[in-house]
Amino acid sequence: MIYGKLPTFINSYNGSPEYGVSTYTDEDIQQNDTLMSASEEVKAKLKTIPNILPNAEHFSINLNFLTGDDLPDWLLYHPRFARFDPFTLIYTQDSGKDKSGNIPGFKNEPSNLEWFYERYPKARPTLTDN
Repeated sequence: MIYGKLPTFINSYNGSPEYGVSTYTDEDIQQNDTLMSASEEVKAKLKTIPNILPNAEHFSINLNFLTGDDLPDWLLYHPRFARFDPFTLIYTQDSGKDKSGNIPGFKNEPSNLEWFYERYPKARPTLTDN
């Protein structure tokens, strides 16, 4: 079981990434179809966000006792966030309370992934005739 909050990898004193943590670069954005489809505003934001697990195909933290107001930006802006099946494998936390009496879960859980597809249009699934 994992307890507590997910790390932001952002220095709380000056708002910059923690030592040894890089942010998305122009090269990262150019080499990723999903990131390339983002608006200029989102691309600018990416350059301030820690680039954590950039090659992850799967990510699962469900059924733990994670708490926090919001999921960190490094996860919300991850180009494969929708593929992680976030409603099952991220937002779903254990029921009950953790050792400190906190109720697990996150306050920024959306009702759907439309916000993600608006951010990254290329990631939106398309219907095919087959």
